Amino acid sequence: MKFSRYFSFVCILAIACIFTVGCEKMEKPVMDAVDMAMTDTETPAETPAEMDGPQQPPEEDTQQPETPPEMDGPQQPPEPPEMDDTETPAEMDVDATLSISPTEIALPEVGEQLTINVNIDSKEQVRFYQLTLTFDATVLKFVEHSITNYIPDIEDYTLEDSMLDDGKVVLSTLSFTSTGIGEGMLASVTFEVIEKKASTIVLSVDNVNRPDRSRLDVVISEDTVVIQ
Repeated sequence: MKFSRYFSFVCILAIACIFTVGCEKMEKPVMDAVDMAMTDTETPAETPAEMDGPQQPPEEDTQQPETPPEMDGPQQPPEPPEMDDTETPAEMDVDATLSISPTEIALPEVGEQLTINVNIDSKEQVRFYQLTLTFDATVLKFVEHSITNYIPDIEDYTLEDSMLDDGKVVLSTLSFTSTGIGEGMLASVTFEVIEKKASTIVLSVDNVNRPDRSRLDVVISEDTVVIQ
């Protein structure tokens, strides 16, 4: 009886072992197949290294274009074109240019005389002019004036007496029949030194007219005589 029970127990144990081994053998291929399928279909592709972590938008290229060498540092304005020294833009636009000469005189002794000239260079015909010479009446004394023949057949209307005390001589002339044009001398004025002291004589223009009485556009290139 005891042997029969022991034999039955051994048989049952053997059957259980055989069943367990068989199941394991059957399960392993199945699990291997499942693992392979999961590897091929369910395992996500490896994330590229550059995709790890939160993604940042690509940085914009903000590099400024290189400055050309010639643009480095503060810029200097372009140099103006060289002008012909013989004629300035102002002189190109005017009808006539006046000047006084000489522009410098060594200081004379008391009682000596000096003479200055008034010159003109006109592109237009001149029939009438009125000019003023201003001087220091405490240093200089008006002596005489001379009107040239730049304009032929002129009438001399030079004002002398009424303005000498104020240190002014007004040279005024008019021709009814002739005109002058181009370069020349309009008049000369002589003064006497009454006090040895530095002073100036200044030229100003009142009028320079054409034959039709229209006024010329005039510029004075040299307007002052310095006596010192």
